[in-house]
This record gives sequence, structure tokens and C-alpha cells, in this order.
Amino acid sequence: MKRNTINRFNFCTLQSFLVVLVFCFGATNIQAQDVVFSQFYNTAIYANPANTGRFDQDIRVGLIHRNQWQSLGSPFQSTMFSADMNFYKNPLKADRMGAGLLVLNDESPDGVFKSQQILLSGSFHQALDDEDRHKFSFGLQAGVGLRSQNPYNRIFGDMINPVNNQFDQASKENLAASNIPYLNINTGVNYEFMASDKVGLSLGLAAHNLTLPKEGLSDKRLAVRWSVILGMSYKITPQLTLMPSIYYTSMASAPVLMPGANIAYSFLPQKNRNTFVGSVGIWYQAANAAVVYGGLRFNNVQFGMSYDFTASSQTSTVQYFGNKALLGAWEISLIYVGFLKRGIPSEVSVPCKIF
Repeated sequence: MKRNTINRFNFCTLQSFLVVLVFCFGATNIQAQDVVFSQFYNTAIYANPANTGRFDQDIRVGLIHRNQWQSLGSPFQSTMFSADMNFYKNPLKADRMGAGLLVLNDESPDGVFKSQQILLSGSFHQALDDEDRHKFSFGLQAGVGLRSQNPYNRIFGDMINPVNNQFDQASKENLAASNIPYLNINTGVNYEFMASDKVGLSLGLAAHNLTLPKEGLSDKRLAVRWSVILGMSYKITPQLTLMPSIYYTSMASAPVLMPGANIAYSFLPQKNRNTFVGSVGIWYQAANAAVVYGGLRFNNVQFGMSYDFTASSQTSTVQYFGNKALLGAWEISLIYVGFLKRGIPSEVSVPCKIF
């Protein structure tokens, strides 16, 4: 059923935004790595700022924690909190605008290196036809970060006593701690196409670290990280939905390719006021890891957990001070998506987007 055309952006306006985006994407260079979550589909505004407010409800709040190489005693840990909402009434007269907040903490074993970011996110979403089959989204994030080094927990070669091979000597290295603040900007676009009532397609492109912030005390800078997400949703039945996608991200010549799929099943009839959905999935991080995922959604709350099994040519265990350590990682996510007073709940169904 067609709707009336209201407050549409003209083609020149859309073209202007694309020109600005391409200009921003022109930044290049350098070393170090951002956090990459295996549950990228549960970290919407981190994966692509264009996903800010890109959901059917009014507000979304999420928390995800990644714990890598726990067997080493002190693992790599990454935690992210995000919150975003959308607005139908907005100054740009777009179909919808979104606003959000993202807080990220990442630290290496024993807290030697830490990185924190606080980012504000904004977006606009515009249907490109009267039937809402084609939709375009643009997002921009800006904020501050802090990279810190705590060398007091580090082990240097000159700390080893050659007589007894024990760590009982003071290091002559410069042990000064450092805290490096920086500004950061991320941006992205997304195109969504509803091919039919059963099939939906989406393609997202994002660029992170456009300010090329310094890694630490050296002159090296953080590289731009590019990411592409190609997703599809297919309603096999009113209660069963298949959601395959391909996630690709690359930073400083370190690409990550992750194809896979989640499948979700609604245990309650579609007209039931409550929602109870279970989902399972399997993903493959090329030449690195196999990821299994399981999740439950009850009404407005979704819980998910995944585990990365090492699948590279290297052994899945290492010797760490005489102990065997399993090279795996687990992630746990918790998401709330709900309506405010201005929202009108739609009928309950299995989610048909990858986010």
C-alpha cells in the first residue's frame, strides 16, 4: 500500500552527503588494531554509525563483553555500552533521525595497555520511494578517546637474573606511565532493500579512525579501519527467519572476513502479545576461528552468547609459563529494545533485520 510523499530529500541533497562521505573516506594509513566483536550483529552502532536509530522500536540499549584467552590467567578484555533512539520529528525533515552514545573500554592482559572511547552518534534515514522498499541511511560519530600504558606490569629482558633465571632484577627501561587523549571520528552509510514481504537485503559501508589518532608516545598513528556488511533476511515461515550475512573489516593490512548465519524461531504465535524467540548461528572467521552463537529474546530483552574456536593452522593451545592455555574467546551480550509513549507497537514477529 502506497503512502503519501512527505518531506522527501531531493537528489542533490543526497548527492551532497555522499560527496562529503567519500571525502571523509579518503583518509589513509598506519598501524595497530581496533576491537572486532564476533557478535557484530549485536553491536550495531559500533559496526556502522549509520545503524544509529535504525530499528523499528523507539529506543535500544546494549552491553557486550569480550574475553579472549582467559586460560592465560589475565585475558584481553573488551566491554562496550551503547544506547540509541530515533526521532520521526526532526530538523532535517527526514523520515527518521537517530542519536546515540557509545562507550568502549579495551585492555590487554594485566592492564598494560588500555583504550577508552566515548562517542556521540547521529544519523538520518530516508526512504527513496513511496513504498519504503528502498532506504538510505547516513551516520556520523565523534568523540574522545584515551590510550594509556602502565609499564609497571610489563616484563623486560633485563629483569631476568642470568644466574637463577628468575625475574628478580629491576629494569633499566623507561618506566614512565603515559595517558594520550585524542579526538576520533567515524562515519558510514547503509542501503536497505525490501525485495518482498519475505526477503530483505542490506549493504553497509563504514570508516573508523578518520582523525588517525596516535597510538601512544611514538609517532605511529592508528590506521583507518574499513568495514563492509552485506546482510539478508529470509522469512522461511511466519515464525522462522534465516539471517545470513558477510562481515568484512580491514585495518593496517589486517583483514577479517566473517561469513555465516543466524536462524531465529518464535516459540509463541504471531498474534501473542508476548515474544519468546530463540536463535542459533555459526560463523567462520577466515583462516582464524569458527564462532558458534546462541541467543534468547523475551519481549524487549535479548541475551546472546558466543564462543570463538581457533581454526587457524596454528595449534589451538599454547604453553604459557609451563601451563597449557586454550586460544579461544567468548562474548556475552544483553540488549533492550522498546517503545516510549510516542511509539505504537507493531505486531510481534521474529526480527527480520540483522540488527
